[in-house]
Amino acid sequence: MTRSSEEDRKIIELFEAALDQPSSDRHAWLVLNAGDDVQLLSAVLAMLELDESDDHAVRTGAAASGDLPPVRHPEQIGAYRITRVIGEGGMGVVYEGERTKGDFEHKVAIKVIRPGLLSPQLVNRFSNERKILASLTHPGIAKLFDGGELEDGSPFIIMEYIDGVPITKWIEQNTLSEAETLSLFLAVLDAIEHAHQNLIVHRDITPSNVLVTSAGQPKLIDFGIAKPQVDEMSEPSEGGSTSLISLSFTPGFAAPEREQGAAPNILSDVFSLGRLLQAMMGKRTLGRDLRSIIDKACQATPSDRYASTQTFKEDIQALMSERPVSANPQNGVGRSIYFFRRHPISISFAGLALLSLIGGLITMSSLYSTAERERQNANMRFNELHTLANTMMFDIYDDIDTLPGATSAKAELAETAQAYLDSLSDDETASRDVQLDTARGYIRLAAIQGSPSMSSYHSSEDALVSLDAAEDILTRMMAAHPSDDDIRLALGQTYFEQAHIANNPYQQFDKARQLLDASISTLRGGDAPVAPELEMAAMSSQGLRATVIGWQGEMETAVDEFEQLIIRAREMTEDQPDSADLQTMLGSFLRNQSELLTRQDDFERAESVLAEAVERSKTLLATDPENIQHRRNLAISHWRHAFTLYNLGRHEESLSEYEQSMSITEAMVEADPDNENAISLLGTLRGEIILPLIGLERFDEAEAVGLESLAVQERAYNANPDIARFQRNMLVQHYQLFELYTQAEDTGKACSSLSEMARFAGIMTDGGHMAEVDLSALRGLNPSFQACGLPEL
Repeated sequence: MTRSSEEDRKIIELFEAALDQPSSDRHAWLVLNAGDDVQLLSAVLAMLELDESDDHAVRTGAAASGDLPPVRHPEQIGAYRITRVIGEGGMGVVYEGERTKGDFEHKVAIKVIRPGLLSPQLVNRFSNERKILASLTHPGIAKLFDGGELEDGSPFIIMEYIDGVPITKWIEQNTLSEAETLSLFLAVLDAIEHAHQNLIVHRDITPSNVLVTSAGQPKLIDFGIAKPQVDEMSEPSEGGSTSLISLSFTPGFAAPEREQGAAPNILSDVFSLGRLLQAMMGKRTLGRDLRSIIDKACQATPSDRYASTQTFKEDIQALMSERPVSANPQNGVGRSIYFFRRHPISISFAGLALLSLIGGLITMSSLYSTAERERQNANMRFNELHTLANTMMFDIYDDIDTLPGATSAKAELAETAQAYLDSLSDDETASRDVQLDTARGYIRLAAIQGSPSMSSYHSSEDALVSLDAAEDILTRMMAAHPSDDDIRLALGQTYFEQAHIANNPYQQFDKARQLLDASISTLRGGDAPVAPELEMAAMSSQGLRATVIGWQGEMETAVDEFEQLIIRAREMTEDQPDSADLQTMLGSFLRNQSELLTRQDDFERAESVLAEAVERSKTLLATDPENIQHRRNLAISHWRHAFTLYNLGRHEESLSEYEQSMSITEAMVEADPDNENAISLLGTLRGEIILPLIGLERFDEAEAVGLESLAVQERAYNANPDIARFQRNMLVQHYQLFELYTQAEDTGKACSSLSEMARFAGIMTDGGHMAEVDLSALRGLNPSFQACGLPEL
């Protein structure tokens, strides 16, 4: 008999809660909590039996297929044709997929969660986790390419297809030596360390979750059940986990505290790594040091284990180079024996002299141990600082970034995190990963402080200081690691953000253009294709560069550049239709191209482009209604559309678009009074809405709105008189009032507005902030300047 979605949900909830019970008590607990529902008990027991088996077809909790409702297999998901079912279980199905387009071959694994099993909260969490996991880029981790939902609401993720065998089987098939096995394990440690540095724990490290390819590359799979290290751990559990990621772990490889229901963390992964190393060694007789290393990793008490994968790795490397390992402390004689092993020839010539030093080594051993402990304590404090800064600038920031009302919270977060970042940046000898994370932290800090395109508290000067700090770190790193994609991406983004501020609010167009050229060349490197994230970043820099070129008067070139970017972005969205980042980028290109077309008086084409931008913005916001960036993009799309409709003489439609933009923006300001970008946009809208009112000859209403807007712009200008953006806002506001008074045939007020326009044009020209397009528009008003007895421009 087919079960309902509600019955399936009950099974999943009871299954999740059962996993939080000690394995020894789990069966009795289930019997008690299932009550009289025999079918429920039977289904959960079947899921647990398969979950504890060696063959996890679907690692997120699979049940015997006979207990499940039938699944209708799709023929295609996204850009991939389904070629076969890899595995099927209680939570869903894993498919093999091949790219349908013939431009290149690409095989993937697609995990689909069964429809109806997840509540809306879990579906949203699944989406958030997918975004976190997509950030992991490492040769030892199966890459997550994309994700979304099928038509029936089933969440899915598209991952790299790994054609490999479990790591223990690979070792057996290739008869690896102990040294070769340890080298292979070091590669696994590197991958897990990368995840930990991004504050993600794997949670289920087992031989079957580490596959080795024919080329000998180990690949971690099933990060789909991975968990952010700090992910609401303090929230109480009520009848089971609230997250898809909490569904399973493998007994025998899971830390003892995990089997008691404790939350996963770095130390529980360390335990599983110890168990994995033991399994990789098979039936070998282990030396004392290797035995000590495994025992230390697998201590029952978490605090007795290695504090991180880094310290675990250091001991493995010490063992392989015949140096002392921290898991097996040596006295002076023991340390000298290691030296004899490493330098046997030297010892044969200088044995007597070295033996006479052994007593001295024994005497010094206590001093060395003290120094070593101090070094380890310092390293631990540094790692804690690194983790804390990462947690604040990435994990916590990402949780609040798109939420309404978060600007003040982000400002407080930035103020606290800056001290940690400054401390980290002082150490030029820090590891590559620490330096890179510190630079990324400064870039994120700058976004909070004064990004022109995000909710910030608008301190462009502070933002530039943070970006300069990031640039210093990254240029130094780039010199040492010129082919490192992560460093290239971060440096390219730094140049982009510096250019964004140079363009707006400072209107330093030459500087902005130079920075964007540097960004593009850094991101693309040479002629060879680059990784998708590098290409997307390079395209964003190209888009801003086209905008800057337009401000410098090279309209045709700028419009053509946007046209090429739009074509490329459309192709990319066809391949990844559910990528919000790609859709957002395409929307930005459309809006910015339309602005250039409007300046060329090509209003018909501009209106067509903007109509598409509005619809795309609406679709994005519908998928994530609380996302503040999607709201802002929709408000800007309506605004640009309104101005174009005004120029086409469609004043009623224009007024409607302005009102929709204002409604969205007013709600943003009400929810977040500290969001300076939203406040600035609202001021612009209140000033510009007088244009369709003029067209409709509602002059009194237009004047009231225009003067109110002028007062707002004056307050902003008086607080920041040297900022070009506020100077230009005053210029534009007086122009709009000039238009009103001209149409209303009030010559005195029209000339007064022209006089103020001339004053602010002079201020901008003297400061080197006057854009060529603005100057050209002002010169078109020279007859009016003459009529009012004012000097021509």
